[in-house]
Amino acid sequence: VMRKGKPKKRFVSKVPSAKYSLRAYKDLYVSKRFQRKMYRKVNRSTVSMEENYRYSGLAFLLFPKVISDLTGQSYEYYLKKHFYLPMEALTLDFNPETNYFQNPIVPTELDTVYRKTLTKGWVHDENASLMGGVSGNAGLFATARDLAKMMLMYQNYGYYAGRQYLKKETLAQFTAVQFPENANRRGLGFDKPYLDNQNLTLGEAYPAPEVSPESFGHSGFTGTFVWADPKYQLVFIFLSNRVYPYRTHRQLYELNIRSALQQVFYKGLLQN
Repeated sequence: VMRKGKPKKRFVSKVPSAKYSLRAYKDLYVSKRFQRKMYRKVNRSTVSMEENYRYSGLAFLLFPKVISDLTGQSYEYYLKKHFYLPMEALTLDFNPETNYFQNPIVPTELDTVYRKTLTKGWVHDENASLMGGVSGNAGLFATARDLAKMMLMYQNYGYYAGRQYLKKETLAQFTAVQFPENANRRGLGFDKPYLDNQNLTLGEAYPAPEVSPESFGHSGFTGTFVWADPKYQLVFIFLSNRVYPYRTHRQLYELNIRSALQQVFYKGLLQN
């Protein structure tokens, strides 16, 4: 959507209209034409026949449309109806600025890419913002308490507070290492520990060396981190913001703060 550091007018407008109906920021609206173009580009992307790992969010950009097409409901409505409302996780939602959340939200970044201002109360990820803030790759806001409810459901293989939300077999499959023969630790949609994690030092491991091979989670670009461990029944949530005011800040990674803090909880648990 950018040309020479400025948004292309055929894709982005400062004024909403029937054509520009997806809201990316306070005064930034995206044309539906962009979404169609994005779907075409994803559809034409090359699919490798080799089972190697590549960090990509292409499929996650498609999931909201797939779910809407299959269910006949919008992605947001489907999630609220079948997960967030029954779990009483009412802060799990997209676009908090337009949904009038009462919880205070910290600013994310002084965006120098295309918003050209401080990003706060809106999704930080550029792709998700161009989807109107509702995407499968980013944009979900929550308090730590409500996020814990979702992670506990995952940790218990789809079960939470007397209700089975997802089939146990589904969660077991998605949280399992898919291609260990290719030295690929990843699950489906979930990250996993290094394959030899328990034999590594804190500085070498990911995440903490004490996590079980059954554990899984995800780390976010802006500094967030969630991890669930079915073996030890331990959910670890770390919400921070390392990109304020700029994404060049990397000490959270370089000092290995998230894994080190996670290790503290495991040591306390394993000593008892």
